[in-house]
Amino acid sequence: MKFHEQLFRCWLGASLGLTATGVGASVPGHPHNLVHFDIAFRKDSDAALRLISTFEGVFRPMGMQVVVEYFPWRRGIEELKNKRLDGSIGRVDDLVTLHGVQDYVRLDVPLLYATLALWCNKDARRMKALKQPRVAYLESSMLASRVVQHIQDKSVQVSPVHSYRNMLVMMQRDRMDCLLASAARLEVESPDLKQFPGIFRHNLVTMPAYVWLAKKHESTKSVLEKELRQLVAEKEWKRNYFEETARCGGQFEQLCPDGRIFTRQLKVNEEIMAPAGASSP
Repeated sequence: MKFHEQLFRCWLGASLGLTATGVGASVPGHPHNLVHFDIAFRKDSDAALRLISTFEGVFRPMGMQVVVEYFPWRRGIEELKNKRLDGSIGRVDDLVTLHGVQDYVRLDVPLLYATLALWCNKDARRMKALKQPRVAYLESSMLASRVVQHIQDKSVQVSPVHSYRNMLVMMQRDRMDCLLASAARLEVESPDLKQFPGIFRHNLVTMPAYVWLAKKHESTKSVLEKELRQLVAEKEWKRNYFEETARCGGQFEQLCPDGRIFTRQLKVNEEIMAPAGASSP
């Protein structure tokens, strides 16, 4: 091999080695260049993709790579408690008050106002005649899990289910009478409600969802809030994810009775969303 060919190969090898080193500095395995979030939505949904793009746009100029994962609710809380996350996107609950999660601040931009509703295959009049109504809820939903604890009628059969689609299929096959879910979340999960004609909706409670950011990244709070305000102000976002009208007597965060499954109005923050271990009526 000629000397100049050997020299070229040595130069090429050195160049590739430097390039690989440069790339390696921005991929997982180098935590100092990563910001790690969890998200409450399915990662390939339109809402998640647009939110992730917004966060990437803020952190990229700082040389930071955004990594976003979807965790089941309990797993996500544990990750936050152990400070293994730089933030959480789309949670409706108060991390500090409810779960004792420290060192995170809330971004004061509601991502969506989600109305938790009962979706039933029978109208209200026929529901009152049922002896043992069957209600399903998403097991990983903290809000739904707490709300069903306030069903006073012991004849109601309550079942935790792993996915919204499974709940809809169970209703279609008459294995369930009602499911507990928000319209915004059903939109995110993408089941086609048109496949299930004759579903009656009763709105229970309207709750905002927020972003929580680790205090060590608090310097990005104002920039993130500005970008998020622009995102949620778009007509398409409002149409799909913002239910701006409170659903129970014009008040947010009030559980509105439906007359059969839920029989009394409750203050969500004082009763349903009370810290774990606190007594409730």
